[in-house]
Amino acid sequence: MDLTGDGYEEAVWLDAQAIEDSGSGWWSDVVVYTMLPVDVVPRLLQTMGGEEGDNSNGRLGLVSVDRDGIVLSRPIVTIDDAECCPSAERIEVWRWRNTRFVEDVSQRRIQRLTYD
Repeated sequence: MDLTGDGYEEAVWLDAQAIEDSGSGWWSDVVVYTMLPVDVVPRLLQTMGGEEGDNSNGRLGLVSVDRDGIVLSRPIVTIDDAECCPSAERIEVWRWRNTRFVEDVSQRRIQRLTYD
């Protein structure tokens, strides 16, 4: 899907890596690639990942992608939460602005999580 308005499609996916044998430690990034007619291989356009002080412990989820932007989820892990089970997540909408994707902070929302 063309997310940048340049007439060429971009590819978006979640790159997740486990960093502990137990599987409880992992990090993830959302990466965006493009390929212009002059390119021989896909070109990395942007990586979205952990932000300093975001309490997500390096985790990021890809919720959806459409012409309106990229929707990400970022767990909010508090001191009272088990590492596996954050009590909330932050939903973010990222849109193309000039030369990069930026978060549309006006669309940010917090969603409480419950576990059965």
